Amino acid sequence: EDPLATCAKIGLVDFQRGDYMRAITDFHIVLAARPGMEEMRYWLARAYEKVGDLDSSARALEAVSPGAARYVDARLLLSALREEKGDLDGAVEAVRK
Repeated sequence: EDPLATCAKIGLVDFQRGDYMRAITDFHIVLAARPGMEEMRYWLARAYEKVGDLDSSARALEAVSPGAARYVDARLLLSALREEKGDLDGAVEAVRK
């Protein structure tokens, strides 16, 4: 099997187990080799959210391209993160895009 696909799957398992820092590392490895794996950007953002790094989470969500399967999910999560930080205009803009 493709080693990067395996790394992505391991990252998802790490995420499900609650080992978010390890999942972050796994997702970064995958994205460094294959930046077009948009699904990993979404899960990277979720892992950063779980460890409380909302700025890194927002950056990962902003990088999800409009054609990605998780684009709508990414925009909704980005909106929620911005609302949580008190940026209501940014929250509305995230959904608008």
